[in-house]
Amino acid sequence: MLSRIAESCYWIGRLVERADYTARLLDVHYHNLLQNDPRESSLFAHHLVSVMGSPQTQKRIDIEEAVHFIGFDSDFPGSISDTIFQLSENAKGVQDTIPAELFEAIHATYGELSNTFDVSGTRSRHELFQWVRNRCMLIHGVIDEAMARDDSFHFLNIGRCVERVDMTARMVAVRCGMDDDAGAWITMLRSCGAFEAFMRAKGDTHDTLSIIEFLLRAPQFPRSILSSASSALASAQALVHTDTSIGSESDPRFALGRMCAEIEFASISSIHENLLEEVAQFHKAVGYINSSMVSTYFHHTNAIEWRQ
Repeated sequence: MLSRIAESCYWIGRLVERADYTARLLDVHYHNLLQNDPRESSLFAHHLVSVMGSPQTQKRIDIEEAVHFIGFDSDFPGSISDTIFQLSENAKGVQDTIPAELFEAIHATYGELSNTFDVSGTRSRHELFQWVRNRCMLIHGVIDEAMARDDSFHFLNIGRCVERVDMTARMVAVRCGMDDDAGAWITMLRSCGAFEAFMRAKGDTHDTLSIIEFLLRAPQFPRSILSSASSALASAQALVHTDTSIGSESDPRFALGRMCAEIEFASISSIHENLLEEVAQFHKAVGYINSSMVSTYFHHTNAIEWRQ
């Protein structure tokens, strides 16, 4: 497989997951913040924009501005609108590699973007974010049901799982900026799409350690960090096509395997006591995995120059 095709498949997986999680985050928090004290909402808006990757938090003093920035600002590379645009661009580059149904689903999503993201107020924020979630679930369904389990799928799946780990860590970081009560954990679980699954498995939203353990390593929940990292590791192994051992630390399997081992044997109480530091470590690990994927598979060469 050509390097550029592999990279586009990888980013399709990451971008779909990013749009999905961002829409969930904004949908859950927007109405809650409107009911809070304006000063508390403003402080949380700063925190929210900072967690999502923007250094310009001092300019975002209102929750409406923060939601517009994260959701609709095309100049912010982490916004939903820019994410869907980049998703469409990557799909165009691999149109002959991915299933036609997948390309059509992505292209239709981008085609409806300008009509759906009507910021003039004719549609509610909830409707906008619900539309994004539904479109992302449709794309995920096409990926799982229509793609052959070949290299293109495995690159896409690695990207999807890596982004899921990163976004789950971001959701926990957002939670750290809220009041320490059960309601904040419920909001965070809803942001991760994990509330109903957690209630069926555990049922006690006052048990903070159970919530952390569920998001971290619940084997029956596909969005848990351990399940995501394990799925990415299986795809990374499938890309090798042999039973060769891990040669160096730059191999993506090394970083993914280490993440799985650390999560599996981590102390939940220790993570709870140092939650922000642990979240930072997950972000660092995701960055290292991404760098190892780039160095191993996505080789960029300089443009050919004419001899003088």
